[in-house]
Order: sequence, then structure tokens, then C-alpha cells
Amino acid sequence: MSNHRSVISCLAVPLLLFLFPWSVFSEWNWKSPIPQGNTLFKVQFIDSLHGWAVGDYGTILRTTTGGTSWYEQEFARTDNILDITMLSPTEGWAVGDNGTILHTTDSGDDWLEQTSGITTGLNAVEFLDSLNGWTVGDNEIVLHTSNGGVTWEKQHELLAPSSINDVHFLTPSDGWAVGSSNNIFRTTDGGLTWISRVVGGGNTTLTSVTFTTPSAGFVVGAHGEVYRTANGGILWSPISIGDSINLNQIIMTNASEGWIVGDVGKSYHTTDGGITWSPTVFGDGSNINSIAQIGNHIWIVGEYGHIYHSTNDGSTWSPLDHGSRLSVNWVTFPSATVGYAVGQTGLIMRTTDAGESWVEQTSPDPTVSCYGIDCIDETHAWAVGDDGTIFRSVDGNIWSTQPSGITHSLFGIHFANSSAGWIVGGEFTNYTGIVLHTNDAGTSWVTQYNAVPEILFGVSFPTPSRGWAVGANGYITRTTDGGNTWTQQTSGTGANFFWCSFIDSSEGWAVGDSGKILHTNDAGMSWTVQPTGVTVSLYSITIVSSFEVFVAGDFGTILHTTNGGSTWEVQYSRTLYALFGIAHPPGSSVLASGDYGTVLKNTISPAGSATITSYVNAGWNVISLPLAVADRSKSTLYPTSLGSAFGYANPVYYVADTLVQGRGYWIQFPSAQTVSINGTPIAADTIDLAADWNLIGILSDSTPASSIATLPSGIITSNFFGFTGSYSTVQTLMPGVGYWVKASQAGKLVLHSPPVTMRTQSSSDVEELSPPLNTITICEQHGNGKSLYFGRNINAQLVNAYLLPPLPPSGCFDVRFGSGSEIASCGADSSQTASAVITIQAQDYPLKVSWHLSQSDHVEYRLLDGTTRLPITGSLSEDGNIIIKNRQVHLLILAATSVAISSVPGEFSLFQNYPNPFNPSTSIPFILPTESHVRLVIITTLGQYVTTLLDRVMDEGFHEVTWSPTMASGIYFYRLEAFSILGNQKYFTSTKKMVVLR
Repeated sequence: MSNHRSVISCLAVPLLLFLFPWSVFSEWNWKSPIPQGNTLFKVQFIDSLHGWAVGDYGTILRTTTGGTSWYEQEFARTDNILDITMLSPTEGWAVGDNGTILHTTDSGDDWLEQTSGITTGLNAVEFLDSLNGWTVGDNEIVLHTSNGGVTWEKQHELLAPSSINDVHFLTPSDGWAVGSSNNIFRTTDGGLTWISRVVGGGNTTLTSVTFTTPSAGFVVGAHGEVYRTANGGILWSPISIGDSINLNQIIMTNASEGWIVGDVGKSYHTTDGGITWSPTVFGDGSNINSIAQIGNHIWIVGEYGHIYHSTNDGSTWSPLDHGSRLSVNWVTFPSATVGYAVGQTGLIMRTTDAGESWVEQTSPDPTVSCYGIDCIDETHAWAVGDDGTIFRSVDGNIWSTQPSGITHSLFGIHFANSSAGWIVGGEFTNYTGIVLHTNDAGTSWVTQYNAVPEILFGVSFPTPSRGWAVGANGYITRTTDGGNTWTQQTSGTGANFFWCSFIDSSEGWAVGDSGKILHTNDAGMSWTVQPTGVTVSLYSITIVSSFEVFVAGDFGTILHTTNGGSTWEVQYSRTLYALFGIAHPPGSSVLASGDYGTVLKNTISPAGSATITSYVNAGWNVISLPLAVADRSKSTLYPTSLGSAFGYANPVYYVADTLVQGRGYWIQFPSAQTVSINGTPIAADTIDLAADWNLIGILSDSTPASSIATLPSGIITSNFFGFTGSYSTVQTLMPGVGYWVKASQAGKLVLHSPPVTMRTQSSSDVEELSPPLNTITICEQHGNGKSLYFGRNINAQLVNAYLLPPLPPSGCFDVRFGSGSEIASCGADSSQTASAVITIQAQDYPLKVSWHLSQSDHVEYRLLDGTTRLPITGSLSEDGNIIIKNRQVHLLILAATSVAISSVPGEFSLFQNYPNPFNPSTSIPFILPTESHVRLVIITTLGQYVTTLLDRVMDEGFHEVTWSPTMASGIYFYRLEAFSILGNQKYFTSTKKMVVLR
């Protein structure tokens, strides 16, 4: 069931995804297929009405109507359930992956876990009565209980890549089991000892065993192998079924009649004691995994949730499930009740009851897969797909083909109103994209933009004039004139983006590979990465409000935010199938669609909840208190956190046992998790600011930075900074999160006020400077990284505009220039510092250092170890990277040398020391244009002499002096006096300020 999105990006993703809790207020349920679409591994009936089936991803189904209707009994379980045995209508056991053993005494309405003591998979379970049972699994494990599963003891185990796949006991002492490598196991002492023997060639996995009497038994396995014994297992004779498919289960209802089920939809029936077998093929050829029989009633279950039933001993069969198993690539709703979905090889579906049931419609070309669909009302709809295909319906039932004039694959379609619509796609020969446009309600389509430099997958037009399209390799483009012209925007990533959605002309999201979600609230002038906690590909997004958004992706991933994306929670979707589409009809529901015919539905909670949930990373986080609560103590609000909370009062951190609204705090957590605060929304709308840096938190609503005013006005001198592994600028402030901001003087932040002009920049502004700056990026082992910018002749105002907040606590990642800025002037002109210090605070080595030089004319850049002053690199090329494994490297020197300075410096220069402030030592650089007598002294703010660092003749060129003071903290000055002793004598003196910290 392939889809175009899986062609673009395939990821092998561990199920670390499910370490995150799911919302207890949300429950996704299957709407197609019915009763569900996960693969079923085992079915059991205890009479003609009462039955159970178990399968993938925690699936347990129950029926009380003989299978005409089923309901799911488990929620939020992720282990595959591989076998079930019910002793009565009320009591039974189920087993599965990771040593899972479940027990019920109320017909499965409640399944309680029993302790198995193992983590290996369990493949089968057998109970003879309510006390005596066995379960078997990987590593040839055999567990036994004699007290109904209160305790389980290990009877057999082989620590090797072998398994036991089925177990069958005739009496409490006499039992059989089968497994890998053609092994048949026998016990005659209740499982205390097992004797194995190999039948056949020894290379086949045996899957099922049954005995009708102590003498007559059958075994089946892979490659069509069937063995029969008539003498209690002394001799096993091979039997041919005339096929080589994998056989998954055998049952014998008596000595003569039996059934085998296997892969590719095949079953086999014998009426002569297993001597001959006649085949039957079911449905779409999906694998059949299990069979159960009660009298003339037979049920079989298998891949993708298929269930079949016969009431006449197998003469005829009827499906008990319904719904397509073709991939459902997109879903859309023009109204609260009417919706459409399209997918693989001609799949078109329509619902008129808000997604509760779906009816397949006839495609004009059943060979064409469609990837997108949109409507302008309940009856007028367009679907797009392979080979430039556009399907159109004007009555909601009959579809026709429209000419597109192209052969590109078409992936996304969106109408801004009843007349104007856009389609995007691309071709995979030259990997270019295309945009089609209609202005006559889809009557005709014209190519509006061809040869786009990347394939386009998603498109969103919040108004007929303003729209965005996203595509491969991080491509985002925008139009403000209805698509007549397009301008590329900087995404900051090379990930593929599959969809974008805008709530208005300013705010929107884009989703794509590697769990990437980008957010903008300034019309895409800057895009901010929002933390998701997942690494799977994300394919679609639907916006409920500016606060509440849903995203769907690979491995059944559904992400949900109620705070505009500041935090995202993973919701339990009931499946691991890829989900490609997600839609929010008018009202209180959300629907998702995906592989194997999957359509899921969820009813969302009403707005106005006084609970704010935030996602926190392992380690340090900056949080805030967003609601009024009765107990504001840190231990009550965040019981899973570690140590103390730390607030900030310039220039130091302080321990905070009680949190205050409007303040931000550093708090450490042992693992990634979601934290929830319950309370009353705060009505106050101002936050006190001190001069210099402030660590703040907003109130109960997300707030765009552009809407925050100050009293007095104009006192903000920095961006707003958040911390998600490293500092980054933010455009929207979220409740529950802490932020840094710098003020020129004491005052107040005023929230929810009309937009005002503020002096703010973002990281994207740095990237858009002309001429562009050079970039150096440092990343630690687990992904935290930071980019710094440098170049020649950068004025001090620009450097100061990009000062970063105070250093985060020890253990947090941080990279910055010694000045505290993201930008350094590092040209080799006489008026500029010839080198810049980079400070690194990191825990996870090795570090990756990469660079890109945009303006390297006449300047040679090198990296030095800031402690030893030894070179780490030679001259930096235009693009490159190195790995630093030495954990002692916490300082780098970015040294710049021009031809003029390296040969004959033109003037005397004294540069700012680095680092500054410093402890325990600092470096003071200077340049001599000729051989000179140099005197370098340290003095206090009152002009008192402290020490002399140099007093001698020195050669021309670049020099650095290291000073390690012993005096108290404070402000000091260093003064350089130089007198050239050759040729045209010159005298030079210069004084600069430094800060010593103790």
C-alpha cells in the first residue's frame, strides 16, 4: 500500500515515540475499516455467539453476536497481542510482545496484567482449567502457572535466536509444542522437561500443532509443510497440500475433518483425516492467521483486520468486516456532515454522516492513485493524483476527468474561495515542481508556475491573494498576488515538507520529515522549529484554532497542541499504519486517514479548559506558572522535577521554592515528559521588568511578540529568547514556558495590547543581511546546536543587537562569542578585532563544528584551541566541518589574518580582551605595525596601578597576552603604550575596560 510520501522519505524509527503520554481526554476510534484495520493473529469462540480476536498494537476485539458486530476492549496498549485462550464466557488469558500476559474475569471488559518476569515475546498460551496454564515464546521460553497466573515459573529456555510458536496440552502432564528449525517438543511431566526432535529438512519454522487423540496429531509451518502422526509422535509423515505458502494454524474438529489457514488468503479443508486437502482463496489475498470452529460455524481472521464467517461448515463464506484496504491518502470536509477521501488506485469515498460511515464511489480511472482532494461545497469537489490527473464532481457522486495539460504527479489542492483554487505537484525526472490555478471554480486549470526548483507537496491559501506552497528539501515559497509571482522563504532546514496550513495571512504551520514542525506568525518572514519529541515523517496538519492544532504522520502518529505548538503531545491512535491526511470538520471532531483504508475519528474537548499542558525535555527547561493555583510551591506543581528551581535577578540566579506568575524559572527533569498545571486563568496583563536581562513567563494565553507593548514604550532592546536545547528567538510566547528579554530600563510588559513597533530581530534576519555573514555552527552529539555569524567591518550596534541571554545552568548546551553575542566582527582590518573567542558549554561530545564562508576575500580564518592556542584547523575553506572529541575543549579562537596584517600591519591596535567578563583568565590581543617598545599595565577604576604585564621591545605583528588575576571581582582597565623604535617613530596608547568575576 505505497504512497508518494513514503517514496520521498523512508525512516527506520524505533518506538521511542511511545514514551510520551497520550491525552486522557481524547480517544481515536476506527471508522473504516470496520470493526478495525490492524492485523489479527488469533480468534477464539466459546459458542456460536461469544468470541474474541487479538492482534497488532494492543488490539483485543469481542463479539456477542457471532461476529456481526465487534467492539474493542483495550485502549492505549502498544504491545502486539498474539494469542488468546478463553476458558469460559468470563475468564481468559492473552499473551504477546515483551512478556505481556493479560487476564480477565469479566469477559475482557477489563484486562489486568500478570507478571511474567520476562521481556521476550510470548507467542501462544494454553489453559486446561482456571489454575493450570502454559505460555511459550521467543528463546524457546516456556512459562507455567498452577495458580491461575498469580505467579509464573520458567520451565524451559534457550538463549538463542529460536522460538516456540504454539503449545497444546492433552492432559496436565502430556503436552506438545512446535517452533523454529522444524523442532517438535514433547513433555510428559507437565513441562518440567521437554524433549525435542527435528522433522523435515530443519530449515522451516513450525507454527501450529494440534492433537485429536493422544495418538493422532498434526503440525504445520512455513513453505507449505504439513506433518501427521498416528502413533503419538513416534513417526511424523509429511503430507503435501500442493502449495508452498506459509501455513499459520491448523484445527481438527474430529478425526476426519480439519482446516489449515495460511498466507495469500488461502485455507485448506480435509474430510479424510488429513490425507488430502482442498484449497479456498479469500478476498483480496491477504494473509489468514487463525481459524475457530463451533459446530457448523467457522470464523477466520487475518491481515489488515479481515474477518470471514461461515454458517454451513465452510461451504460459503461472508465477510464480517467492511471497508477498503487501499491507502487513504487525503481526507477533507466541506461541511460538518459531508466529507470526501481519496487514495490508492482509484479509491474515492464519501460520507454524509460526519465520517461515521463511508461509501466508495466509482473512479473515472481506477488505475490512478489520488493524493489530494478539496471542495468548495458539499457537492463540488476535485481530486488530484498521478500523471497530471484531475478528477471533478459537481454532484458529489459522479466523477469525471478534467484536462490538466501536464503529466506531473499532483499532490496537493486547495481552494481559497468558491472560485480560486491551486494545485501543486512535481516530476521526478528533473525534480522540479509545478503550480496549477483556476479562477473559474475549477472549470479550467492553467499552469501558473512551472519548473519550480523543488517538487511541491502542499499548498495553502488563507486568502485569494496570499498563499504558500511547500516541498522537497525544505522548500517554502510564498505569493501575495494570487500566484502570479512567488518568493522563496527560508525554512532553515533541508527536510522535505509535505503540507502547510494557515489560519490567516500571518500565522501558519508546515510539517515534514524527521518530526519537523515549523511555525510562523509573521507571514513566513521567519519560521520557528517547534519541538515535537518525534522523528517520524509528518504529512498533514489541521487547525482547530490558533491554539489547537492536530498533525498526522508515520507509524500512526497523531500530534496535538492546545498552546499553539509550544508543546505537542502524542495521542494514541490505535494503529501503527502511516496516517497521511487529517481534517477538522466544522464542529467538535477530527478525522485522520492513512494506509490500508484507515479512517479514524476523535471528538475533541470543548474550549475553555483551565488545564495547560507543556512538554519538557530531559535536563534543564525554562518554565513559568501560567495559571492561578492554590499551592505555588515548586514541589507541588512539578513533583517529577529534580533539585531546586532557579529564578534570575540580574546578575545572579537565585533558588525559588515558590513560583510567581510572570516570572520564568530554570527547572530540571529526569526525562522527557509532559507536565500539566490545573488552575484559574490569570486576568492580570502586566509583567514587571528590571533593567538588563529578565527571565519572564506570560499569562494564560499564547501571545505574539508583536502584540506586546511596554511601559514606558520602546524599552525592549533584544529578541524574546526561548530555550529548547539551546537559545533561539521566538515570535510567539506560550503559557507554561519561560523566556528571556532585555530592557534598557525598569518598566512593565503589557500583554494583549494593540500591536506596537518593537525593536526585535530574529535569527532569520541575520541570514538575510547583505552582504551575508559567514556562519559557524557547533552541534553536540545528541542534536543540540547553535549557529554563530561573523565577518569584517561589523558595527558594534549590530553585535549588541544580537546579544544572547545569560548563560544557562551547567549541563545545558550553549555556544556564543566571548562578547555574549551571536555575531562577531572578526575581519583583520586594523580597526577590527583580528580574532574572536567562542565559548562552548556542552556535555555530549564529540562536537561537530561546521562552517560556511560567504565573505572571505583577503582574509584567512583558522580555528585554535582557546586554552592551548594550538591550531585545530588550517585555513578554513568555503564549506567544511571537523569533529572535536576532546572534552577539555570549551573555548575556540576564530583567528582572522589578512594579507596586509600578516605581512606588514598598518597601524597600532588594541582589541577587547576575551572572554569578558572572565574567570580565571583572559587574553588581551594587540597589533604592532613595526618593532616597538611595549608597556601593558592593569589599573583600577580610580587609576591605581595593579600590575605590569609587558615592558619590553617586541617585533611587529599580532600578539596576545594572558592575564590570570588574583584580586577581587570588579571592573578594571588595561592600557597599552607603544613606541616604535625604527624609521618614522610613532607613539600609541589605548585603554579598554574588563570585568573580573569571582
